Amino acid sequence: MPEYHEQMLRLVPLTLFFPAILFAAQARSLPPDVMKARVSEPHFTHEAVELKIPNGPNLSAKILVPGPRKLSELDQKMPALLVFGGLEDAGKMLELLDPKLPVIVSSFNYPFESPRRFDFPESLRDAPDAKLAIRRTIDGIIELTSVLKKRSDVDSSRITVVGASFGAVFALAAAAEDSDITGIVLIDGFGKIPLAIRDMLTRRWSPNLGFMAAPFAWMLAQSGWLYLNPPEPETSVRKLSASQHVLLITAESDTVIPHESTESLWGALKVSRVHRERVDMPGDHLQAGTEAGIAEVEGIVTTWMEHSDLK
Repeated sequence: MPEYHEQMLRLVPLTLFFPAILFAAQARSLPPDVMKARVSEPHFTHEAVELKIPNGPNLSAKILVPGPRKLSELDQKMPALLVFGGLEDAGKMLELLDPKLPVIVSSFNYPFESPRRFDFPESLRDAPDAKLAIRRTIDGIIELTSVLKKRSDVDSSRITVVGASFGAVFALAAAAEDSDITGIVLIDGFGKIPLAIRDMLTRRWSPNLGFMAAPFAWMLAQSGWLYLNPPEPETSVRKLSASQHVLLITAESDTVIPHESTESLWGALKVSRVHRERVDMPGDHLQAGTEAGIAEVEGIVTTWMEHSDLK
């Protein structure tokens, strides 16, 4: 059943670009002459790479490399940032990025084109494709990490994956299978997926179904969970290694993700082997266009990357 997969991936359009701007606050650390030279440079040069996925078609990933600048000026290789969130076109999303420090940014479109609106029962025909897309997405993140590691301009010890909302599920699952992903940023990440989906469907259906919305939503959420069999965030956390670093950013007044789901993920992180940190931001679930929220995320993640040696 695809409704929770489709709705969760659609929850936060364009939020996946938030973490990438974390580098802006660090621009002051560059020498003045280097900063001046950067003003006239293009933000990125664009590259594309085909990712070979087991038991599936190749995925086309976009890689954005900072504009023509000599690495000798920086005396270091660049970190890599993989970003995943909603079902937005990766190319359009990456165009929004404007990091002020050298960082290679990459992403790919999810291998599943879901309908903009879930209509029961018509949308159930998309369930088989959604099920396949979950595994292919995780494989794609792992393969993209492998491709980036082999680049001469990437510091393979500083690869961070960012997942927003349901993208956090993919980010965690990939990092659990590939310890070369040393940094994991979870924006509005959550556990107890069936509970979260039940609450979202209940809110959507209550105006029409009344008291029947909650039990119907619970039935669909549970059956969908069993059929799609996505990776459980709490299980993924237990597979992370002691060398990995996780930052969980949550909204104090989140009206999208149930508090119990957020706390379930954090509880798993607290008893795990990873280096973990949590920051609760005032306000609701992050949405595109919330400039104050974006600026705050920028500062939070910048500080975290500094003391986690991932910058």
